[in-house]
Amino acid sequence: MNLNGMQGRSTYNALQVALRGRLPNLGGVVKDWNIVASYSLGRLTGIADDQAYITLLPAVNNDDLLGFSGPCALDRTHIVSVGSVFQVPGGIHLNSIWRFRSALPQSVFVPQVSGSAAEIFYTDFNGDGTYGDPLPGTRRGSFGRDIGNASALNRAIDSYNATQAGQLTPAGKALVNAELFTEVQLKALGAVSPQVVRAPEKQLNLDSFITTDVRITRPFKLLGERITVEPALEIFNLFNIANYDLPGNKLSGTLTGATGSINGTTAADRPNRAGFGSGSFALGIPRAWQVALRVSF
Repeated sequence: MNLNGMQGRSTYNALQVALRGRLPNLGGVVKDWNIVASYSLGRLTGIADDQAYITLLPAVNNDDLLGFSGPCALDRTHIVSVGSVFQVPGGIHLNSIWRFRSALPQSVFVPQVSGSAAEIFYTDFNGDGTYGDPLPGTRRGSFGRDIGNASALNRAIDSYNATQAGQLTPAGKALVNAELFTEVQLKALGAVSPQVVRAPEKQLNLDSFITTDVRITRPFKLLGERITVEPALEIFNLFNIANYDLPGNKLSGTLTGATGSINGTTAADRPNRAGFGSGSFALGIPRAWQVALRVSF
């Protein structure tokens, strides 16, 4: 049974700017033009992907609970939003909102070999008893931040393969020190850290988020303005921009080398485009539209 608790630490630091105002009418063509714009330059860091709560088991490092800290799963360096509403001839109202969010980060883990208790001889690099450890030298959310792109990821993988892969973990060294096995015997058994596959030449980085939503309405007054009928056309993702790597559906940070991972995915086989949803969960989907009617009385 997993328990949720409030232990741990997370921080959010940001520079935030918001502007609101009215723009001048444009020769009688555009009038009543209101606009709001906001920008955030920030960093959300913590010891868990979701900083709101932390599952007590398992820890990434039992000997240093705060050690694997870094950009959380929802951290975005830049967030820009621009919304406007104005009226054009014919009494037509145009509303729009433009959104840009820079790419999310991803943590980088060495894939497990057996997934059993013997895994401490493969991917427990710090000897704390947990396995499937982060790539040595990385922190939470390193890919896209400390490791800025696929080329930098390959340099980190090359460093690991040259220094850690094929070597004994602390658990293996403990067996050697206790004279239960020799280093040669453990290596012959394959009880060593695994090699990690390099990212392909055209490996993708995590994707930013861009979308534009538009609403076109035309109010009609009936019965001496007692009733207003307002038909509307709403278009989501007006320019049909493909969005990938949304929260909960990013390229995997476990370095399996398979399609869908940060060391096995090219543009030809990218698997995680934002799909159709509903309501507020449908941001960034392929272009969609709907017709609405509002009656006010």
